[in-house]
Amino acid sequence: MKGETKDLVRALGIDRREHVALVGAGGKTTLMFALAEELRSRGSRVLTGTTTKVRQEQAESARQVILTDLDSRWRDTLERAIMKNGLAFIASKPAASGKVQGIAPGLADELFEQSGIDYMVLEADGAKGKLIKAPAQHEPVVPVTATAVIGLIGADALGRPCSREYVFRVEKFMEITGARKYETITPEMVAKLAVHEEGLFKGCPGAAKRVIFINRMDLAGDRKLLQGLTELLRDSYRVVTGSLKKGLYLVYDA
Repeated sequence: MKGETKDLVRALGIDRREHVALVGAGGKTTLMFALAEELRSRGSRVLTGTTTKVRQEQAESARQVILTDLDSRWRDTLERAIMKNGLAFIASKPAASGKVQGIAPGLADELFEQSGIDYMVLEADGAKGKLIKAPAQHEPVVPVTATAVIGLIGADALGRPCSREYVFRVEKFMEITGARKYETITPEMVAKLAVHEEGLFKGCPGAAKRVIFINRMDLAGDRKLLQGLTELLRDSYRVVTGSLKKGLYLVYDA
């Protein structure tokens, strides 16, 4: 274990100029804005956004939401927003249920390479507020220029029943992990999800580093299960366990 820190950038191993894609479940939107704000506070220019969908009210955490389909001069708007605030959120248009629709991954690639930003932090997966998920065929939507893919897991998924209440795409989760419906979710199941080619890091660019962030540590029902999961993953990945709510993180290097 590397140790305990309140520095999220350091915990996740974020380097100078990164395109970060967030996948999985258990706090992606919260992580996106926590990471973006920490980077912005250090003087970096940060563009947040999504290739899926994010609630409008959450997107507004970035101070300015830019919708490409509704603003013919959105590139100018983006440049001004980044220059003024050091932070903006980009999406394409309003979507159903108070959400905004994401941009195409190709546009995300273009913006990272050409827009003069230091960091791009994108939510590249959807989970409908569940604690853990397995991706469907069309998920996640990770741009090819992503330099870091962070896979999220809710620590409070451990010990829960394998059901739709807690697991998004539960049938796919069962297929990948071998779990049966309503069976208790174990560290071994979650580890299978992490390493499976159709699991947590599905679609991750080959050159991108992979980090597992186990969030909601403060809500874990059984700390022994959390410790067991960390032990199973730490030899293959950089693993961070922590609580975005409390701003405290434990780092384990592969």
